[in-house]
Amino acid sequence: MLLIINLDARTDRRAFMDRSCVAPLRAIKTEVAYVQAVTATDAASDKALPAFALDESKLEALLDAWHSSGCEAVSKSGLERYYLRPVSNEEKACTRSHRLAWQKAREAMHHNSDLKWVLIIEDDCVPCLHPAAESQWAAFYGPAWQVAWRHVAKAMESCGEDFDFVYVGRHRLGPEDESDAVVRPAGFSSCLHAYCVTRQGCDRLLEKSASIPLMPADDLVPALCGTHPRKDLLSTKEPLRAGCLQRDVLFQLQSMALPGDDVYAISQSSIEPPEMRSMRQELWRHPSLWLERKDILTLRTCGKEPLQSLNDASAWRRVVLMADDDERPHNVFDGGRSVSFSENDLGAVNVWEALCRRNHGASSLLPWNPRPRQRKPLPDTDRFTMERCLKPANPPSPSELIAHGGSPFLLSNFSEVRASLTDLGSRRWRCSTQGELNCRCTASDLQKYSAVTTDDDPLVLFDHENIPENLVIEPPSSMKDDLLEDFASKTEELWRDAESGAAQLLGRERKWLVAGGRGAGSQWHRDPFWTSAYHCLLSGRKLWCFFAPAGAGCLPPGLVDEHTAPAADGWFREWEHLLRCSAELAVDGALAWCVQAPGDCVLIPPGLWHCTLNLEESVAFTRNVVNGRDAKAVRASGLEITRDDPALGEAYARLVRARRSDSPPGNGHGPVPMEE
Repeated sequence: MLLIINLDARTDRRAFMDRSCVAPLRAIKTEVAYVQAVTATDAASDKALPAFALDESKLEALLDAWHSSGCEAVSKSGLERYYLRPVSNEEKACTRSHRLAWQKAREAMHHNSDLKWVLIIEDDCVPCLHPAAESQWAAFYGPAWQVAWRHVAKAMESCGEDFDFVYVGRHRLGPEDESDAVVRPAGFSSCLHAYCVTRQGCDRLLEKSASIPLMPADDLVPALCGTHPRKDLLSTKEPLRAGCLQRDVLFQLQSMALPGDDVYAISQSSIEPPEMRSMRQELWRHPSLWLERKDILTLRTCGKEPLQSLNDASAWRRVVLMADDDERPHNVFDGGRSVSFSENDLGAVNVWEALCRRNHGASSLLPWNPRPRQRKPLPDTDRFTMERCLKPANPPSPSELIAHGGSPFLLSNFSEVRASLTDLGSRRWRCSTQGELNCRCTASDLQKYSAVTTDDDPLVLFDHENIPENLVIEPPSSMKDDLLEDFASKTEELWRDAESGAAQLLGRERKWLVAGGRGAGSQWHRDPFWTSAYHCLLSGRKLWCFFAPAGAGCLPPGLVDEHTAPAADGWFREWEHLLRCSAELAVDGALAWCVQAPGDCVLIPPGLWHCTLNLEESVAFTRNVVNGRDAKAVRASGLEITRDDPALGEAYARLVRARRSDSPPGNGHGPVPMEE
C-alpha cells in the first residue's frame, strides 16, 4: 500500500502525482490512497516543543557533539539558522500530517492481516531526478515508479520485522555500519519524503510520539531512534529501529517548483544551508531619489539590489574601488586606485561608506547606515585539538620534502629578520580584496584602517613590486633548486610583455610581501601552476589551516567549487569547530592547523589547499618555487604553464630536457604520489 501526503489546496501537486505515480501503480494492482495534510493555520495553536529552540550559549556544545559523533560536516550558521528558532507552524503541520499517515497505515494493516508494511511519501516525491514536460509525466515517471515499487517490495520482504521503519529516500547525516544487507541499520538521517512503516513500527511511532509536543518531523524520528546528536530533544529507553536501503530509491523534487511553492521558505527550513537564493528581491522602484545612476549600477554588480546593499560594507567598498574616474586602473595588472582614509572616514560606522560619500558622488539623499557593526571574535586556538596540529619540524632535506608529498612543514625560528607595518615606509603598497579588487595605500593608512574595520574580508597588503632587499628571505635548502628562478632568467624575452598568468608568475609575481591587520587573511586556495611556496612570518601571529583532499575534485568544507571561497575570517567563524574535533570527520580529506610565530617558516607543497588568518597585525614574505628535484611537480607545473601559455610551455619543456641531460646519472628523483 502507498500513502501520499497532500494538502487539499495543492491540486497542482495532486494532479502531478495522479498522472506520474498513482495511475501507473494502480495499473500493477497497487493500492494507493491520499492522506489529507494539516494546514499551517490549523496547527498554529498546537503546542510546540520549547526545548527545540536552542539557547545560543549551547550552540558551541551542539557543534562539538554533532561532529564528534561523525555527522556530516555542517557550518555554524547552518545549525544556528535551523536550531536557534522556535518550531514553525508549517513544521507543526507537517509533523501532524505524518502522524495522520501513521494512523491511516495502522488502520489499513488492522483491516488487512496480510499487509505487513506501508510506503508513505510526500507529494513532491519522484523515482528519478530528471525533468520531464507535463505531457510526459505518465510516460516518463510511470515506468520508473513501477520499478521502484517492485524494488521496495522485495527489500521489505527480505527484512521481515527487523525494523520499525525503513528510509526509502533520505539525507544521510550520520555514520552507520556499512553492510551488504538489502536493508541495513540507518544512522542519523533527515528528510521524511519517502519511508516504509511496518506493523509494529506504526504502533511504536504513534505510542512514543503521542505525548511529545510538536517538533519538526525530520528531528522527531531520529530523536525517537536515538541517533540524533541533540540528546536534549527527548529521551527514549527503547529507541525505534530504523533501516535504510543500500541506495536511495525515491527523491524529493523541490526543484520541480510547481506554482505556489515557497522555495525560499523551504530553503529556510532545512538543516543544510541553502546553496543559493532562488527568488530575487523586488527591484527598487525609484532608485534615482537616493543614488547617482553610476552608483546604482555599481551596487547591482555586487550581487544585491540597491536598497539591500545600503547596509552591506563590501558593496560600499566595491563602489569605491570600481568608481569610473581617472584613477581607475586600465588593466588587471595595475595596482588599483589610490586610497587614503581621513579621520572622519575612520570614525564612521562604515569606512567605505564615508569614503564613498566624500569622494564618489553618492547622493546626499542617501540615508546613512544606522547600524553599528561589531568586530568579530577570532578563533580560540586553545580549544583546537592537538591531534590536528602541525608540529614544528627540522628543516627537511630535498629528498625528505619530496617523499612527504602533500604534507606541509612548520620550521620554527627559521629567520631572524623582523619587520612590522610601521617599518614599510610611506610608499603606496598594492592592497587586495577578495574578488581581485585592488587599491594602493600606505602602510600607515592600512594600519589605521585595520584597527577600525569590520569588513568581512579586510584589505591585505599583497605586493610583488620593489620589495626591500632586507625583507627578501632566501629559501630553505630543500627548495633552493628553484626551476622557476632558472626559467625566468633565461626566458625574459618571452614573458616581459606577455599578459598570461604564467608570464606574470615568471616575471613579476613569484616573490610577495604580505601584510594585514587582525582578522585579515587569505581565503582557501592552491598555489598556481602546481608551485610550492615558503612563507616566512616577520611579525605578528598567523593561523593556518590545511586541507589534503582525499581524491580529485574534493574540496575543503564550505566550498561549493574551486574558484569561489569565502573570506578567511568568515570560513573560520563557520567551520572552526571542525578543528576542535579529535574524532574522524565526515569531510573529503584531512584537515590540519598551526599557529605561525615571528621567524617561523611554513613550507607548502604543490596542490595543497590552505588558508590563513592574522591573529595579530602581521607582515610576511612568501615566494613560489618549483622544486627542480621533484619530478612530479616539474611535470605538473609544465602542463599548467603550457595550458596557459603554449610558447612559455615549450620553452619550459626545453629547459627541463636540458637540465636532465646536464645532470649526472642518479641525481634526479622519480615522480612521488601526493599524500592524501
